[in-house]
Amino acid sequence: MRPASAWCMCVAMLDQVRFQAATPDTNQPNHQGGAKLMNAQYPCQTLKADGVVVAEPESYLQVAAQFWMDNALEAIDTRGCFQVALSGGRTPGSLYRALAKEPRMRDLWRRVHFWFGDERCVPPNHPDSNYRMARESLLDQIEWGTVHRMEAELEPYAAAERYAAELGSLEQADGMPVVDLVMLGMGGDGHVASLFPGSATLSESVRPVSAAFIEAVGGWRLSLTLPMIRKARKIMVMVNGRDKALTLAEVFQGQSISLPATRIADLPQATWFLDRDAAQLLKKQGGYRPCVRRDVV
Repeated sequence: MRPASAWCMCVAMLDQVRFQAATPDTNQPNHQGGAKLMNAQYPCQTLKADGVVVAEPESYLQVAAQFWMDNALEAIDTRGCFQVALSGGRTPGSLYRALAKEPRMRDLWRRVHFWFGDERCVPPNHPDSNYRMARESLLDQIEWGTVHRMEAELEPYAAAERYAAELGSLEQADGMPVVDLVMLGMGGDGHVASLFPGSATLSESVRPVSAAFIEAVGGWRLSLTLPMIRKARKIMVMVNGRDKALTLAEVFQGQSISLPATRIADLPQATWFLDRDAAQLLKKQGGYRPCVRRDVV
């Protein structure tokens, strides 16, 4: 049996609790390629009954990588491949470098389909390209299987249509492609992927991919839309930094529907990975109760 996919939405006791390293469960069956699922235990406190994990700096990447690996191995074991939409940004880049060294994936990378959650409309070798970052931090280090990059060097609307057509090869739910995991970050303004506050793309209900000129950044962006993101089997949101704390508190309080991240926070399949600085204001919201989260096998 695989680990339960629903994570207890939890926040660590920041002043007292450290995350424990995951240890192998020798009772788990081997996956193809020799990898095993891990049976991890995390000290935590519950916040609003949904999935938030706060980790200390020294364990943040380890905990996030464990979650990523659990989902990859489960998808490969269950469906034969892992469909993941990658995110750009500094923290995901650090996670990719850690994953590239993961021995349990050595013989399984060819079973992974790499998609992208968003992209700047620049050539693939441009310093601002999310694809370039993923290639340098992960893809160049592994024997990858299939990479589905957004052809952001094309005219934006044409690029969005081409990516939507490629996504059409995936399993569909209510007219939207379904991936196993969507990786997201959150900006200080509450944007996720390249869905920014006030953008017309937030009201998109039919297309899985949008193209929009974003005034806040002065450039064109391609992005998976909210309807597609919300159909993902799992969503991991990585948020770091003191400058995100106030916005994050507003998102979790649900007081501002103008923040795109608010439309992700209510999803049962979303898990938020926060560092100490980003989570600092959440303690003031109250409503904590002790809990210990375990993978159920």
